[in-house]
Amino acid sequence: MKAKWALLTKIQLLEMFGLNKARYSADGRVKRRLFGAAVLFGAVGLILLGFTAAVCVLLAEQGLGAHVPAFMLAISSFTVLIYALVRGAGGLFAVRDYDLIMSMPVKKRDMIVSRLICAYLPNLGFTLLFLLPALVVYFVYCGFTFGALGAVVLAAVCAPLAPLAVALTVGTLLSTLTAGFRYRNVLRALFGILAFGALMAAYMLFTFSAQTDIGAGLADIAEALIAKAYPPALLLDKTLTGEAVWGVFAFAGGSAALAAAFTAVASACYTRIHASLQARSARRAYKAEQIGHSSAFAALVKKEFKRLFSSTAYFFNSVGSLLVIAVLVIVMQAGFGDTVFSVPALKANQPYMLTALIVTMLGSACPAASALSMEGQARGQLFAMPLTPRKILLAKAAPTFLLDAPVSAVIALICCALSGGQWHAYLLCPLAGVITAAAVALGGIFLNCKYPKYEWTQEAQVVKRSAPVAILALGSIVPGMAVTVLTIFFGWIPLAAIAAVYAVLAVCLLFWLKKAKLFV
Repeated sequence: MKAKWALLTKIQLLEMFGLNKARYSADGRVKRRLFGAAVLFGAVGLILLGFTAAVCVLLAEQGLGAHVPAFMLAISSFTVLIYALVRGAGGLFAVRDYDLIMSMPVKKRDMIVSRLICAYLPNLGFTLLFLLPALVVYFVYCGFTFGALGAVVLAAVCAPLAPLAVALTVGTLLSTLTAGFRYRNVLRALFGILAFGALMAAYMLFTFSAQTDIGAGLADIAEALIAKAYPPALLLDKTLTGEAVWGVFAFAGGSAALAAAFTAVASACYTRIHASLQARSARRAYKAEQIGHSSAFAALVKKEFKRLFSSTAYFFNSVGSLLVIAVLVIVMQAGFGDTVFSVPALKANQPYMLTALIVTMLGSACPAASALSMEGQARGQLFAMPLTPRKILLAKAAPTFLLDAPVSAVIALICCALSGGQWHAYLLCPLAGVITAAAVALGGIFLNCKYPKYEWTQEAQVVKRSAPVAILALGSIVPGMAVTVLTIFFGWIPLAAIAAVYAVLAVCLLFWLKKAKLFV
């Protein structure tokens, strides 16, 4: 008989990727959506593979071929650490199917192990996207050996364990400490945003400090870069360079020990941790106040904002993306402005390029792409409201527009002010941001209406891994990056063109809303 943790893992993986539903569903659309999602994620994986291979070749051409696997291990592990910190421990403890699973004849350890494996496997796949090209480049430039192959494979298998254990420990402690707070989910989301800000700050510090070591040898530079990104990766580097054969075994043993320790502690305290995460905020004394009133539409908009700010994953993947946009543009302006925009022609087109970058990223800041799906099993309550489907969809799209429009407009104005843009730049750039925000909000609710995902157990399945979110993000990146490049040569014209296209798209979607229908 199979181990119970293995059966739980199998069930959860089938549910996570939608394979079980597609297997038994008689609706052909479910299978087509799964196939489309697989193609989409496959394309993203190929793009990342190509980018990683290009970076590995560039490093190897500089004489750092022996250090490429360790460098990519450091980058992938640090990224897994930040992603796991942002995600938190909610998926491990505070899940909707807790009562169902705990009613089964399974041990807490089995549930913990299965949850950890489900978190480990996607991160392992992400790590392999970095290490497979690094391994091939290493063999091309340094020669093939079975020892190097075994060392890199062992390091890749164990790489996600330590970052996950550390991140889940921090996330669990943070969630437990803030369990009694009224706005605990906002605090956890803000922690994730601060973690991303720390990542960007570390990157800038890493970039500038690396420039001070130009006089050092290439091997010393590589060791410094690996240590700054993720110090444990130095153990793999010492094994591949022949300094310490035991290095990779120490790396694997330390990673496995951290994961085992976390599993043991979490299993012993699982019930108490879950209870604290599900605890409600402290009660407040009742105060008699005048009862306010508003329209049904305004009440639904308020409900959408409340839902947004009460969910860590929902908040970070929408509001947090706005911070990503702001930090990215500021980094481009402050960190590289003197070098990238030193050419007079580029200097004149700087506000249009940065605004086009904002337009590119707004597709990833769209709560509307998962607003309907977030209703889950309570979606039937929408039909009890005295609102037409058009007003319901508009109310669910409203938070996206009300957040994206002012933020994008303000960032565009800041870019114009910092770059000394002409008077028409002050008009076009914020207007392009507002129009894009409207198109993104309406496009997100349109896609979510066409491809809803109501059967979910974790919010991350909706706000991170659903088809509308992926389609909207990639659909805005491709034309946005093209416009960003074209502004180098044609100035404001490409930005005005894409703003006009998005305006037409927004108008068409508004007409579609008149005929939209909602189904339970």
